[in-house]
Amino acid sequence: MLLGARQFFATRKAAPLPYDAEVEYLESTGTQWIDTGIALTNASLADVTWVVEVTNFNDGSMGVFGQTQTASMYINFYARKIYMRNMRQSGGSFASISGFNTIRFAGGNSYLNGTAVETGIPLNANPTNSMFLFAYNRSNVTRGFCEARVSSFVVKVSDVLIADFAPVRIGTEGAMYDRVSEQLFRNAGTGAFTIGPDKS
Repeated sequence: MLLGARQFFATRKAAPLPYDAEVEYLESTGTQWIDTGIALTNASLADVTWVVEVTNFNDGSMGVFGQTQTASMYINFYARKIYMRNMRQSGGSFASISGFNTIRFAGGNSYLNGTAVETGIPLNANPTNSMFLFAYNRSNVTRGFCEARVSSFVVKVSDVLIADFAPVRIGTEGAMYDRVSEQLFRNAGTGAFTIGPDKS
């Protein structure tokens, strides 16, 4: 009887994680990118947050994250400023940045480090393209490669968490791990990501 009780209450070992360590950030040198597999089928209900540091500002427009098709949710950079477009017919917002920044699109508003820099009503659009990290997806063509570091990427829809990406390493390979789906997302481009130090 006692043996049966001990077996019943025995703690199962958790399945091993598919990576060696979480790291502070994943850095693209301009040719590495990740397909998140996330298509915001009701983008007006989305709440998307990135924590990002740009390591090289180009003179022209550079798409960083998101998708463009019939509607847009993306970030571009011009001379140390960020341009945010959150599901709008036209327009957007500029703001000066340095170091790591928290960028959030929610409810038609754009936020930079917790401060609203653009407000309004988003398009009632349902883009079908998957969102990319370190680039953007225009009609299933990868464009706008960015040299940047990403330390977090989180997506909610109607207050439900659907993705929580953390930068990780498998040996010396950098990747993103989604804590929600428990899946690894590896480099879809060329070369290799630069990986930050292991998290303590």
